Amino acid sequence: MTISTNGTTQGTQPTLNFVSGTGVVQTCTNNTSANRVDCTPSLNTAVALTISTAQAGVPIYCSSTNGTTAYTCSLAAARALAAYTTGMFVVLRPDVSNSGAASLNIDGIGPTSIKQNDGATDPSGGQIAAGKFYWLFYDGTVWRMQ
Repeated sequence: MTISTNGTTQGTQPTLNFVSGTGVVQTCTNNTSANRVDCTPSLNTAVALTISTAQAGVPIYCSSTNGTTAYTCSLAAARALAAYTTGMFVVLRPDVSNSGAASLNIDGIGPTSIKQNDGATDPSGGQIAAGKFYWLFYDGTVWRMQ
């Protein structure tokens, strides 16, 4: 069997195995009248964010209310995290201002340091102000202030 994608041969093997990624569901049907197997990918909206979910009024920010600079928060149930992912962004609304080093723990995944944009320097005292909103970028090791 020759396997092609958009007319480009990808390989030749006796078996084709679809392995779905997170949020993608693959459904295949044996179409005997056309002498082929038809496969249709779909999106698992319980895992992947859709436009309608993003616009449904669910907060997309973390609001920390624990009274310390070891900020903790939980995203809405529909968006609870299972792990931090390199490249992800989050909006933090802290309840207290920092006096130096700070960390963020979302949905109990674990506290991770918040650094300035260089990824190495702790935020200076008062750089994170209570009640304001901050974009944070996860670089795979720390949260970087934007």
